[in-house]
Amino acid sequence: MIMKEKKKAICIIFLNFIVSYYGSGDVSKVFILAGQSNMVGTGNIMDLPEDLKAAQPDVLIYTAGTAEYGWTTLQPGVGASTGSFGPEVTFGRDISRAFPGETIGLIKIAWTGTSLAYDWRPPGAGDTPGRLYTEFVDNVWNALNTLPGGAGAVIMGMCWMQGESDACNIYPASEYETNLTCFINDIRDEFNIPNMPFVIAMIERTSVWQEYEVVRAAQAAVAQSLPYVGIFDCDGFPSDGSHYKSEGLILMGEAFASAMIPLLSGATVPPVNLGDVNNDGNIDIIDALLVAQYYVGLNPRGFVASNADVDRDGSITIVDALLIAQYYVGLIGGF
Repeated sequence: MIMKEKKKAICIIFLNFIVSYYGSGDVSKVFILAGQSNMVGTGNIMDLPEDLKAAQPDVLIYTAGTAEYGWTTLQPGVGASTGSFGPEVTFGRDISRAFPGETIGLIKIAWTGTSLAYDWRPPGAGDTPGRLYTEFVDNVWNALNTLPGGAGAVIMGMCWMQGESDACNIYPASEYETNLTCFINDIRDEFNIPNMPFVIAMIERTSVWQEYEVVRAAQAAVAQSLPYVGIFDCDGFPSDGSHYKSEGLILMGEAFASAMIPLLSGATVPPVNLGDVNNDGNIDIIDALLVAQYYVGLNPRGFVASNADVDRDGSITIVDALLIAQYYVGLIGGF
């Protein structure tokens, strides 16, 4: 009994720490940022104005890929190194301003020097999906499943800064339009958000990327052909020819937010289907098992947290798993 009480006390202390560290506000809106090195970010923290050097308590960020930081409060230092930053700093600030009083979640997953044709290759493009496509999906699910205060969070939109590696050769460049179209469609299918806003940052014109015109034209064509896709031009943002400088990354984050916000009014998010935690259209024993796995600290693939809190108490516990099991065998008629 004494040992049980000690464990309970430790648990309470840990929970209090989590609340104090991340803030008490639940996260209902999540945005994804993905791509290659210019999304990872090599901006120098010392170049930021003072107001952007401070932590943003109303924005949480999960970082994976070239840089791994997990969930933390948004502040400079989640770029390629702890002394650098990417477009997340100003994107987070501006998106947060669009939703005053709310806590926003950002999921940044980016790998330096990677291509859409090979590394990020989506399933819809044919052949074997790229390793990073699979890792990206897994990381997003893990981020959603471990988001503090995010049991009801939904993905609101995605920002994409990538294409430089594909512009190094005519073969991947010529396939970029098809690959990006498949990528957007596959991501929307994966997370069950048919009209998920998707914003493309066009790569700059530079001799380093010899097929930049082909990729830029492909990016513009995708934005024209698919619904709820925004685009802006990074050409002219300060860079060294390969990577955007601090000022360029500040401008990029602002441009992502400016392009994203108008898309949100017409976007649809997946409905909350209580009990159907794997979103397969059925409520069955598999759903109950997934909730139990989540409760003991596992991160089951395809787990939709917003559908798991069936008793609506703000947390996902073994009680939710038992209620789903009772519903499945007919002991209760609903949640």
